[in-house]
Amino acid sequence: MIAGLLKRIALAPLLLAKRLEAHRVAKQSSETSAANNYYAIISNAVSRLEDKSEKARQELYVKARTILANKRRDGRPYTRRERKALEKAIRDVEKDQELQNYIDALRRELGGPH
Repeated sequence: MIAGLLKRIALAPLLLAKRLEAHRVAKQSSETSAANNYYAIISNAVSRLEDKSEKARQELYVKARTILANKRRDGRPYTRRERKALEKAIRDVEKDQELQNYIDALRRELGGPH
């Protein structure tokens, strides 16, 4: 059992590295550059939350959506592409948060550092 947990802990950084590489590759595509910009903003905002609970993160996402909806000074609505980019960034941040929660849980099980 402990060997299995150790193996999962050993693989977790590889999974995270793979996700980071995927983000780097996606950034090279002009179609997803807006999503990457939103990813950086949302990820940074989540990392600064004192309470990183799902409820706190969801409140942050609502604020981000509201800011996007109100950002156009010319009165035109935001584009579908902008909205899709923001939603993709939120999904990616949530996936990263799930992975981090998993790593933290494994560390707690083994009594390691958090």
